[in-house]
Amino acid sequence: MPNASTRWVPLRWPVRRCVVRNVARTPADIVARIKDAAASGDDVFGFRHEALVSALDFDHAQPYLQETLTPADWTDEEALDLVEMATNYFNFALQKILSHRGISSIRSVGKLREYAWLMGRDDAVAAMDAAPYEQYGAPKVKGVGVALGYPWPAGDARLERMAAGQECRAGCRDGCGR
Repeated sequence: MPNASTRWVPLRWPVRRCVVRNVARTPADIVARIKDAAASGDDVFGFRHEALVSALDFDHAQPYLQETLTPADWTDEEALDLVEMATNYFNFALQKILSHRGISSIRSVGKLREYAWLMGRDDAVAAMDAAPYEQYGAPKVKGVGVALGYPWPAGDARLERMAAGQECRAGCRDGCGR
């Protein structure tokens, strides 16, 4: 894990910009958060990094991009609203939780956390941080979803059990509790 004396080196990602509307944070705030995420060592796969970099304009994102990308590559032609992206990712996360998809669930938790932060929803980030990661991040996803006002699927006993930190069903052999 990096410490204060570790030199921070930006990752070069082949991401394309897609988040442009409803970002409540300044580019300086986003760059600082990218550096904090890198220094913390808890963004092993770079999913948080990817979500944050995608919210920057080309000038601020350039240090984190492949050198071959140009301002023309970093366009807003197919831009999505940040709130829409978070909503879509919440629904994606639910499917990954139910499918017992470990890395996809880690990605969902990391990206949802950063989308909430980019929206300026520190309450949603706090709700997610307060929840344990158990069962493919279901408690964290439910915490951020409730804070953002997303409906938790009513009547799905598997999701309810997983959000409570339990196996999706008794004796699950698909990965719960392993």
